[in-house]
Amino acid sequence: MQPNNPINDEIFEQMIRQHESLIFGIAARLTGRFITKSDDEYSIGLLALSEAIQSYNSAKGVEFEKFAAQIIRRRLIDFYRQNKSYQQNLPLDESFLSQRNLIDEVDVRLEIAEYEKLLKQFNITFAELVKVSPKHNDSRQKLIMLAKGIAEDEEFVRQLIRTKKLPLQSISERFKIKQKTIEKYRKYLVAIILIYWGRFTGLQAYLGWGGE
Repeated sequence: MQPNNPINDEIFEQMIRQHESLIFGIAARLTGRFITKSDDEYSIGLLALSEAIQSYNSAKGVEFEKFAAQIIRRRLIDFYRQNKSYQQNLPLDESFLSQRNLIDEVDVRLEIAEYEKLLKQFNITFAELVKVSPKHNDSRQKLIMLAKGIAEDEEFVRQLIRTKKLPLQSISERFKIKQKTIEKYRKYLVAIILIYWGRFTGLQAYLGWGGE
């Protein structure tokens, strides 16, 4: 693909479908939450992906996915910097966004695809996770720590994988947390537990939760 060469609509749409998962992955890394196509991040990312498709030059020896990921990341960071209201919900400060070398988005994209398949076994979708995710960062962090603790307990994980259900009473007693709270965020907890149990270390780091 050379710069300024016209791309027919069919190929353009195919490339958008093939690479749009980069948008979800990069946005998730920057915000620490899952997004859907209704979020502003998706619209910004889609424009950036279109820009990447139109400006990519294969002669420079850079893989398209890495090139596109760089543009998407830059456009999202610019968007967050220009919109103060969004910065309040970001788990990362501006110095981090501008200075840190982020993980290879391509590898994470592959993990996301594998993770999505695993979620389907529990009848969970990314769209559902957006709806059930805690709105406040402190609540999210507490649930992430709870999920990590559950994931470290082999018996809890064994029951979850076998029955596709969380042992609510046992978890409540072990971690001193109300069953109502566990039930309210059940799908969110399961999703996070699976990230740790599945050893999705790239995705953990990409979401800002740290590896093992």
